[in-house]
Amino acid sequence: MFDDPALAPLVLQKGLAVTTAEELLRAPDTEARKRLASEAAAENWTPADARRAVKQTKWNESSQQSTPSPRLASHIRALREELAGLEPGTLSERARRELVRLLEVGWALTSRQRVSSGSALEDNRCVPR
Repeated sequence: MFDDPALAPLVLQKGLAVTTAEELLRAPDTEARKRLASEAAAENWTPADARRAVKQTKWNESSQQSTPSPRLASHIRALREELAGLEPGTLSERARRELVRLLEVGWALTSRQRVSSGSALEDNRCVPR
């Protein structure tokens, strides 16, 4: 982290916390790291703030660059069927956290789709207007 030209000066001269800078090392590229580091120092980010910003930056870049696997729908269906067969309360804490993350990503993806396709949310389901 002290070798990184974007992070080292901010840590040494601007008071950016080392733990926050360490989170910023995960930024997808030098330009993103430089931009995030500048914001982090100016706004006194916590490591959690930096982690969220890096995650959002990676999400934005990946959603603009990638196309889904042709097997994605079948993977989602298989996961849905597996989850539907479970009894409430049987998921481990780790599995619950991962499921929440999956739901957040799914919600973000379907929210973008609803906005761009002109559909609305009714009864917790995405239906065309």
